[in-house]
Amino acid sequence: MNYNSGVRKPVKTSSFLIVIAFLLIFAVIFLAAGRFTNSMIKEMEREISVDTSKYDKTVTATVIENEKGSTSFADDNGGYEADTFSPIYQYEYEGNTYTARGNVSSTDAHYAVGDKTEVMISSDDPSEMYDPNYNAESEYKAFKALTNGFWIVPTILGVGLIVLTIFLVIRRIVAPNSMYTT
Repeated sequence: MNYNSGVRKPVKTSSFLIVIAFLLIFAVIFLAAGRFTNSMIKEMEREISVDTSKYDKTVTATVIENEKGSTSFADDNGGYEADTFSPIYQYEYEGNTYTARGNVSSTDAHYAVGDKTEVMISSDDPSEMYDPNYNAESEYKAFKALTNGFWIVPTILGVGLIVLTIFLVIRRIVAPNSMYTT
C-alpha cells in the first residue's frame, strides 16, 4: 500500500537547475544559428553585388541562344545532375555587333531565343555587358525573398527559451512552493 500517493513534493533544486541549464543551452544554440544564418546572407549579398557604374550605355540585345551546361546536386540519394541554361546576347553599338554570354545560369531558360531585352554596356569596352533584369544580384534577391525568414525562426526560438527561463526562475523565487510534482 502506497501512503504517499497524491502527496505533492517540491521539485528538487538540482532538477530545476538542470532544466534551466538545458533551456539556456538551447537558447544560445538557436540564437547562434540565427546570427550565423543572417551573417551568411549578408556575406552572400556583398559577394554578388555588381559595380554597375562602368555600364553607361543602354542598348537592345537579342537572345540568340541559351547555352546549355550542367550542374550537380548532392542529396541523400547520391545526387543528380541537371541541365542549366545561360543566355547568349547579341547587340550592336556604334556599327559593331557584339556577342556576350550572360553571367547567370539556371535550370530553366530565363529568356526564349529571339527575346529582346535592354542591357547596359560600357562605352569604354562595349563587349562588357550587364543585364539589369537577369543577373546574379537579381536572382539572389528573388531567392532571398523566398528564404527571408530563415534566420528569424531560430532567433525567435532562442528568445522564447530565454523568456521561458526567466519566467521559471522568477516563479521559483516568488513562489518557491508552487512548483510541485506528484
